[in-house]
Amino acid sequence: MRHAVEAAEIAELDVDLAAFRLDAVLLAANTALRCGDEGAATKARRVTEGLLRSPR
Repeated sequence: MRHAVEAAEIAELDVDLAAFRLDAVLLAANTALRCGDEGAATKARRVTEGLLRSPR
């Protein structure tokens, strides 16, 4: 993510916090999928897209 920020591919963010959040979302999505939540992947994608938004 640091490289993406430096290359202006994604907006400025706290990389360590973003990595923590992404890990949490992916773990939660995995658990939800195993429990039968068919919308979990879509929810995880939306959260990820919001976190890794394009620079303005």
